[in-house]
Amino acid sequence: WANHAGDESSTLAAQGGGSSGLRLLSFEPSEFISHATQLASLHYTAAHSLLPRMTGSPNRPSYTFVTGGGGALHTAWGPRSAIGQVNAHAVWGLSAALRCEVSESNWPVR
Repeated sequence: WANHAGDESSTLAAQGGGSSGLRLLSFEPSEFISHATQLASLHYTAAHSLLPRMTGSPNRPSYTFVTGGGGALHTAWGPRSAIGQVNAHAVWGLSAALRCEVSESNWPVR
């Protein structure tokens, strides 16, 4: 999905946004919301579908967010794009909020 860029820049470009080379303030406000929340939206959809299925399982499953480092400006593939950095932090925020919200349930979120 990352096309060797290390973040979602190529995915956004493939969706017609052409954002891989854009500076952050180049986005129109109406474009920013969809580009800035793309990864968090995907992770939320997965968690929304999977967490309720974990209830009552005798194996004690957990749900883990794999993000590639929300605080890193560079990845193993090179510098993260500006919109990639926004997305990484959106996923980090989503995972922190879900961990807090389900901390007293039987759904371990990491």
